Parts: sequence; structure tokens; C-alpha cells
Amino acid sequence: MQRGQRTIRREIEYRGRGLFLGEEVSLKLRPQPGNTGIHFLRVDMPGSLPIPAHVGFLRGQTRRILLGRGEAEVEGIEHLMAALSGLSIDNLLIEITGREVPAGDGSAWVFTQL
Repeated sequence: MQRGQRTIRREIEYRGRGLFLGEEVSLKLRPQPGNTGIHFLRVDMPGSLPIPAHVGFLRGQTRRILLGRGEAEVEGIEHLMAALSGLSIDNLLIEITGREVPAGDGSAWVFTQL
């Protein structure tokens, strides 16, 4: 039996510092329609295209995952992606104001609580 696709019920915002760069960053998670997938959008870079959370957009990096499309890059996505996977969320737009996802408490817990 195949399950239906899922997204979040409403828009969610979160702010924090990245673990590696230490910059203050904000996230806005927006629900998306079915068959959209999960995408990151660097809203601090006007004109940047959404970066799909897909292995085809993986760029070399050690100790963390780095995705990129054109000049826009986003890294440190592991804990956020783990939370989304654990919650079976398939479709989401993640608007981010910097290069790195906030570290929270160093686990996926903070993202599951959002």
C-alpha cells in the first residue's frame, strides 16, 4: 500500500545560528502542493532558483551536506532533512536567509517540534 504525499499545515518560521559559519539565519517553511518535492530557496540572493533536495544538486563538502544551484548554495541540512523524513514530509519550500541551516540544539529535535 502506497501512502499519500504530505506537507505541513501552515507556514512555520525559525531563526538561529549555523554550526560551522556561526551566522544568524532564518528559515520559513512553506507548504507546497503534491509532486513538488522539497526545495531550498536563498531569499537573500535575489534571482536565485530553488535548490531541490536531491542528490543531483550535491556539491563536494566534508562533514556536512552542501547543495547548490548556480551561485546559490545551502549546507548543514542533515538534521532538518532527517526531521522531514521522520515526519514523512514530501513537499515543502524552505526559504533561507543565508548559506547554512540553523543548528538548533545539534539534533533534529528542534525541527520536529516546529
